[in-house]
Amino acid sequence: MPRVSLYQDKYIEADAANFINGKTRERQLYDKDVAKEIGLKGPAYSLRKKDGKFDFSFLELVKMIRKLELTDEEIVKLMRGKVRA
Repeated sequence: MPRVSLYQDKYIEADAANFINGKTRERQLYDKDVAKEIGLKGPAYSLRKKDGKFDFSFLELVKMIRKLELTDEEIVKLMRGKVRA
């Protein structure tokens, strides 16, 4: 079933959170590793990704991208809301 455009922003956030979770596992990292890199405690980092939310500042996102070693293509997809985990 196609996604309803009414909820598109929620889908983009959920997809981004799932994508970051997948890349974290792929790189054999833990949430606490990424959290430390962006200057947060593990629980605070987890809350910002909880329930499909993706609530990070630009600087935090840049640090996260570096830690996860995302490719240019992955970064563009993430920013355009085109990632599907």
